[in-house]
Amino acid sequence: MALDCLTTAVQLRGCGANSPAPLLFVNALPGISLKSIEFLADAEQQTYVGVWNDIVTRAKERFRLSVQSSLNARYKLKTISSTYDLGRDIDTTSTTGAAPEYRGAEFDMDKGISPYYKNSALSAHWVQSISIYSGSTYTTTLKVIDADLETELHSQSVDLTAGWNVVTVNQHFDAHRIVIAYNASTEASVQLTMDGALAFGRTRTEWQYGG
Repeated sequence: MALDCLTTAVQLRGCGANSPAPLLFVNALPGISLKSIEFLADAEQQTYVGVWNDIVTRAKERFRLSVQSSLNARYKLKTISSTYDLGRDIDTTSTTGAAPEYRGAEFDMDKGISPYYKNSALSAHWVQSISIYSGSTYTTTLKVIDADLETELHSQSVDLTAGWNVVTVNQHFDAHRIVIAYNASTEASVQLTMDGALAFGRTRTEWQYGG
């Protein structure tokens, strides 16, 4: 969904030439100034310009997902484009120590298909169940996260026992990329081999969430 026409609808007064004319200046609102936005900048954003660019990008994505979710609520696709079973090929000798973060695997609707094609914007992920391997008995939290917005879509408490545990989810998620992860603050994670890659207990490339 192309939303470039919306990027200039709200702008910053005093941030260069405002063309075309915006519908609203955000720093015309009480309590919002260029200086207050400047204070939000981190090392990568550096100035209020970097902060504003990130805000615009995030706002476009939130609006796109909101429209897509509304369409999904009315129109349901009946065709399953693909299914995934990650299997249970684990290596219990290679582990990642416990840490206060969420670890899991990312699922992208367009991963592996030709760059000339994309799945329908009305497509959705359907998560039937999750298998979690545990070396002991403890309680953790399973989450499904929007990988683009890094927002939580689903959360549930899970009581694990030693060995494989099957957690039923049976929900669909409209986000284009989702991460299925669990709280790894209690116990070390084992490695799962899938299609030549490793999941659960990997680096940020595969996905870790410190929320």
